[in-house]
Formats: sequence, C-alpha cells, structure tokens
Amino acid sequence: MRTVDVRDDDLTLAIGMTTPEFNRDGYMHGGILCTLADDAIGAAARRLVGEGAHALTLEAPANYLINVTQGGICRCTALHQTTRLVLRETRIVEDATDALMMIVTGTYDIIPREVDDVDRDR
Repeated sequence: MRTVDVRDDDLTLAIGMTTPEFNRDGYMHGGILCTLADDAIGAAARRLVGEGAHALTLEAPANYLINVTQGGICRCTALHQTTRLVLRETRIVEDATDALMMIVTGTYDIIPREVDDVDRDR
C-alpha cells in the first residue's frame, strides 16, 4: 500500500497485486480490499482528529461491486464529522480502467488520548 495523494481532508492510496492476495477463484481476496479501505479511512480520520485523539473503527460496511483481478486505487473522502464521530466514504477503483470495485462507508469514534491512556493502565 502506498499513499498517492493527500488534499485537505481527502486521501488516496494504491495497492498492487501479487499471487498471495488472490483467492481460489483467481480474484483479489475481499479481505485485502477491506483492509485497504479501513486503512485509508483510519489514516484520513487521524488527520482530522489530530495528535490529541485516536479515531477507532465503529463500523465499516462494504459493498463489493465487481471481481478484482488487478491493483486498485482507494479514494477516501469526508462525509461528516462531529466532536465524537467521523463518517468517511472510500471508493476503490481498478487502477487501469477506473471501474468502481467497492464502496465502504466507515464510522469512527474519536477518543481523546488521555482517556485511552487511563483505560490501558487498568
């Protein structure tokens, strides 16, 4: 995975493919795509909340649209943010054709670092 572009609150990542990422049917494993989407949403959410907080995944429903046989580009955009939640959408497209492969909408909880640090000491 590599960062391709960062603009304001948006983030674009890319992933190539090698044989281990294929499933038995010869397509990229859906879990790899979910990992890419979750990482993009998390990285973008961390940029929004800054150094004083964590952005933790609450949910990230995924919609698979086509089978994937090549690398993808992941574009993550902000949909909504409050003081406690971040809602972002990630669209993964085929690198060569720009065909939409997957849409993931992620909701992230914003937790101040001092709260998280206290919980770890228990």
